[in-house]
Amino acid sequence: KNGKSEGLGFSFTKRILGGWSVPEKINLKDYESMVNGAYIGSYYANDGRTLLLSLSERSGQENDIYVSFLKNDNSWSRPINLGKTFNTMYKEDTPFLASDGVTLYFSSDRPGGLGKRDIYFSKRLDDTWQNWSTPVNLGSSVNTTADDANYSIAASGYYAYMVSERN
Repeated sequence: KNGKSEGLGFSFTKRILGGWSVPEKINLKDYESMVNGAYIGSYYANDGRTLLLSLSERSGQENDIYVSFLKNDNSWSRPINLGKTFNTMYKEDTPFLASDGVTLYFSSDRPGGLGKRDIYFSKRLDDTWQNWSTPVNLGSSVNTTADDANYSIAASGYYAYMVSERN
């Protein structure tokens, strides 16, 4: 607004007749004090109340995945780290929450993958967002020897999309 920067953060914009609405910054509790990495990513879940983030809280640390929830006053809760079963000392990013609200797809460069980054999934085991099934690599039918990320599933459930460095 008025050419002034509002600092770090995320904004929402909506498709309107003839283009897009003016972006509106969202109030994400403690966001600016948490972020210390160079890359920050986000995914707005289908339920309209869940925001997944990929960020690093400490300089030199790889990104982990966090979750924030829309509160009744239209602000967002402080992002919560998904925990040690899910996040590792390696990079976890490009989260996508399936329409079941339980299955989370993401990319990681953790050991045991087929390439630079592979796509994995894990299932949330309760409502704390801290308990996850052991992440499963989607295997060679999806992952390549290159960098694979940004997996998402179409609303129909018939197609999945991803970005790959290969081909």
